[in-house]
Amino acid sequence: MTPDGPLLFVYGTLRPGAEGQGAPMMQALVARSTHVGRGDVRGTLYSIDWFPGMVESTRTDDRVIGDVLRLPNDEGLLAELDAYEGVDYARLATTVTMANGEAIAAWTYVWIGALDGARRIESGDFLAHAQAIS
Repeated sequence: MTPDGPLLFVYGTLRPGAEGQGAPMMQALVARSTHVGRGDVRGTLYSIDWFPGMVESTRTDDRVIGDVLRLPNDEGLLAELDAYEGVDYARLATTVTMANGEAIAAWTYVWIGALDGARRIESGDFLAHAQAIS
């Protein structure tokens, strides 16, 4: 996506600060990437189980809060993430609105599995939601 390595928007257990949620993969991701900043994307966030899933939305006021990471310039880490996320997530290109208002292109993982029993996270912020229920 960029010569310096692709950008990835993370919104759940892979976010920096989600220690105790998706610890091993989150720690590996943080160790191998550079934090670009906070931002949000258009989408609706659900609590699937102990982890979240974002689904696409056409409503401009449906926003999911997360972080943008710059990955190393190789396909290895993206392939590891694809395997980690599994068949219920699809990696898609999205537009992230950064905290300073800049719009950037990044990859993200969108939930494509069933939403049976899932609860919407109204704030769009998984970390705030996880802190509130712990």
